[in-house]
Amino acid sequence: MKMKKHNYSFILFGLLLSQVSCFNQQEGKAIRTSFPKILQFDLRTVINDSLDLSFIAEKIEYIPLQTNDTILLEYFDNYVITDDRIFIENKGLIRVFDSEGNYINNLFTRGRGPEESELRCFAIDEDNKLVYVYDSNENAVKIYDYDGSYISKIRNFLPEGYNTFSIGIFDEAIFVQTSQRPGTEYLYSLYYPETDSICILCTNYREYLKSQQEKMPLSPYDYHYQLTHNLLLFKESYSDTIYKMTEDLKKEPYYIVNLGDNKLEWEHWRDNGMFVAYNPVGPPKGYKVQSFIEADNFLFFVLSSFIEPSLFAIYNKKSDKLRIITHKNIELPNDQISLKNDLDDLLPFSPMNKNGYMTYKNNCLYSVIDAGEFAKVYKIKNLRRGITEGHNKKINPSLNEIDEFDNPVIIKLYLK
Repeated sequence: MKMKKHNYSFILFGLLLSQVSCFNQQEGKAIRTSFPKILQFDLRTVINDSLDLSFIAEKIEYIPLQTNDTILLEYFDNYVITDDRIFIENKGLIRVFDSEGNYINNLFTRGRGPEESELRCFAIDEDNKLVYVYDSNENAVKIYDYDGSYISKIRNFLPEGYNTFSIGIFDEAIFVQTSQRPGTEYLYSLYYPETDSICILCTNYREYLKSQQEKMPLSPYDYHYQLTHNLLLFKESYSDTIYKMTEDLKKEPYYIVNLGDNKLEWEHWRDNGMFVAYNPVGPPKGYKVQSFIEADNFLFFVLSSFIEPSLFAIYNKKSDKLRIITHKNIELPNDQISLKNDLDDLLPFSPMNKNGYMTYKNNCLYSVIDAGEFAKVYKIKNLRRGITEGHNKKINPSLNEIDEFDNPVIIKLYLK
């Protein structure tokens, strides 16, 4: 069946024409903010040290994941938090835990059978308690319920030759990220299974040199979006603009990230790194926004570079202030940045994974730490503040029992 296409392509020259107003309260005064909001990133102000967690957060918790002979996890980066479940991609499977870290089940069996999957990425439909698994072998999405029962399969959502590393659920559609490469017509889209139709959110307007048309490009992790129940924010890698889309498919520029002379330009990446793993010219300089998260009071950014240390930026929506930090002992471009934990004086908190992405749910950021590292620090620290309060007071005994043979521990950070 041929898909119907509805092209909602954006026009870059009209970005600043759309104005939406809101009000923030600061020191008892109403502060008018117009959108799109331009954020100026001055990298001369980067703090070459860590920042206290209390700057952005008010509480921290630790969720140990149950360990037994049948559920042994490697360290993981890709996981999804819902109100009552934790879905973890590990060893080609999706392992399901409850919100307290108790193991529930494996969602499916890995393989090429009718109800098995070869997992590349997945998305959660919380409203209907469904899990959408992209099977890279079949180029199809397989749907399971939370108990792991196979329901159905969706084909045609991704055209032949297109590549994706991330999908999501938005209203009644599958949100699809498509990797940048020659011949790809669009980078973000919504696929509607009921009508077998597609709504294009972001066209691929980038051009390639003639000599590059038939080359196979490198495909780094290259998706930049935030998706909630009724709001979708997304950004093309080398564009300055973050777009906002609501359930009525009204799209408008939301934030504009101005990196100035420190921006990694598309043509520089295309000609000096995209098609050659070891280019004699060397990898391109400059930064791009690898990921972003809008929370209640903050906007967080991870800025990545191929040759320079990663940066973590915090924009305070109330004070209209932007702070950018790195880590003084970072040596590699993709090293994780940590914030100093002054909430309970235990473990530092890294807001991003090794690929530069953040995990967020209900005004909380999440991180993962190896059990051995957790145990080593936990047993020698004096836990005088925070750790014995609330949730952690209940699970304190199990935290004491963690050792290097246990599954990783998830850290939950409650933002201000």
